Parts: sequence; structure tokens; C-alpha cells
Amino acid sequence: GKESMLQEAKTHDPKTTTVLSERIIVLDMKNISSSLFNIDFLKEAAKITACFPETMNRTYMLNVPTAFTFVWAVVKLFLEPRTIQKIGFFSWESKAKQDLLNFIDSGELLSDYGGTGHSFDDVLKKRQQEH
Repeated sequence: GKESMLQEAKTHDPKTTTVLSERIIVLDMKNISSSLFNIDFLKEAAKITACFPETMNRTYMLNVPTAFTFVWAVVKLFLEPRTIQKIGFFSWESKAKQDLLNFIDSGELLSDYGGTGHSFDDVLKKRQQEH
């Protein structure tokens, strides 16, 4: 999280060290209509992965509907094999929990996905209050 990045930056001399970061993206597809997986979705997905493939450490797609299997078959034709290996599909949050905890500290992972961090609703409320 942000605190760990700041701590990492403090331990290095800025004149001799470059601190890099990577993203872990969690996309929960619960309650997303399969009608959204059209050609426009495919174009946007390709744009996103083309812009940020090296900053993406891992992407988790949770609660993936069966219809997305067909969309993925097309999308992955446009992706590098290395990028494809960074994407994990899970039908349920419970199936993704151990893999998520391999890459995300329990305290940083939302409680909705098996971590000890805040819930998504709590984070959303806090962000809405800040803005």
C-alpha cells in the first residue's frame, strides 16, 4: 500500500536509487451483465493492457460469468504471453483468496476478498467523504 511505498522510498538514497512500483488490479465482475461484453469492451480492454503491461504485476478477475470465457478467447489473441500469465480468473472470491494473499498483505486486502483490511463499502464511504 501507500505506507509501504513511502517507507521503501525513505530507506533509499534518491540520488542512487530508483523505486519502482507495480499494480495489482482486482476486478470483481459480480452483478455485471454479460451484455456489456461487446466489441467496445474488447477495444477498451486492449487499450488498457497496451498502455500498462509492465506496471501490472497481477490482475485478478473475480466472479467471472461464463459468457466472459468467449470474450477472453478473443482478447487474449491481442496480448503478449507474459501479460496473459499475469491474469487470473476465478469464479468465486473464496477460490481466489490464497492466490490474492500470495501477492497482497492480509491487512491491505479488503475483507470482502479474505483479507483483514477494510470492506469495500467502508473504503467507498471514506473516499466519498474525502471528495
